[in-house]
Amino acid sequence: MSNLSRHSGWWRSLLLSAIWLGPFLSAAPDAWAVVLYSSADRNLTPPTTDQGLAAWNLEATWGSFLATPIDATHFIAAAHVGDAGGSQITFQGTNYSVNTSSEATDPGSDLCIWTLASGTFPTWAPLYNAAVDGSEVGKSMIVIGRGTQRGTAVTTADGALKGWQWGNGDGLQSWGQNTVTGFTSYNSVSASSLLYFDFGPANDAALSVGDSSGGVFIESNGQWKLAGINYAVDSPWSLTGAASDPGFDADIFDARGLYYKDQNNQWTLYPPDAPLACGDSYASRVSDRLGWVESVVPDVDAVPEPSVMAMLVTAAAILLLRRLARR
Repeated sequence: MSNLSRHSGWWRSLLLSAIWLGPFLSAAPDAWAVVLYSSADRNLTPPTTDQGLAAWNLEATWGSFLATPIDATHFIAAAHVGDAGGSQITFQGTNYSVNTSSEATDPGSDLCIWTLASGTFPTWAPLYNAAVDGSEVGKSMIVIGRGTQRGTAVTTADGALKGWQWGNGDGLQSWGQNTVTGFTSYNSVSASSLLYFDFGPANDAALSVGDSSGGVFIESNGQWKLAGINYAVDSPWSLTGAASDPGFDADIFDARGLYYKDQNNQWTLYPPDAPLACGDSYASRVSDRLGWVESVVPDVDAVPEPSVMAMLVTAAAILLLRRLARR
């Protein structure tokens, strides 16, 4: 499928602006999140084990956004959300204090690592490494966020459905599935520091405002590994192309007949008879930035992964029970 903006960083809309305008305050009680192609209903119930339950359980709540623990005392988030949650992060029902002066921002991506001020996470996300796990391209993924509902349908004058505008949000965690389409650049530091995924058809999910900083996970060798951190989406769009038209934010699966912003901030028509093209969602690619991650958290790959830790704890508990039983 073609894409209109892959080489234009300007047209990618960051997924946070509406959060600061307070959409959660006016959200309807049936609001959705992580926009789905196949249904207006969101996936609010945790996924099954096969769909990525382990990944769902590795997301932490940080202010209005999500973040992901990557070792006992560090978590990773999107840099563009800033100090989103202040001095507190909540993980698996427990609150942890955050060192608000510990921010470490990657110059080559939108990734940022923070350090706890006290306490330790009981488990954390293993990181995806393309050198070990294989390329992300073509891999099935689960994406998790706290974005908006699927809003008003976008249709052209002939009645053709093109996608959906972003609706309201309630800040609740939801998830969707997709397939990694490819890589693109965040800036001149790396040509492959973002991964992106198309929208539509079938069971595809797309991002909307509020999904910033949520995790993209890919299963590898029986583990759900953190492959990306939600960054941006192709937007805005226009039906008229008029200079005075501010446009609208939407997840678009068929851009034919719509106007998009070019690198000169001008509305440009994507012709109705052109090849099918869609809007993409983008996430900072963890594998591409592992060198930077390890410069901030040197032992991030040396610590036991969550599943290993769980087995060790279980084994220790069994051994203790056996010893008590012999007494």
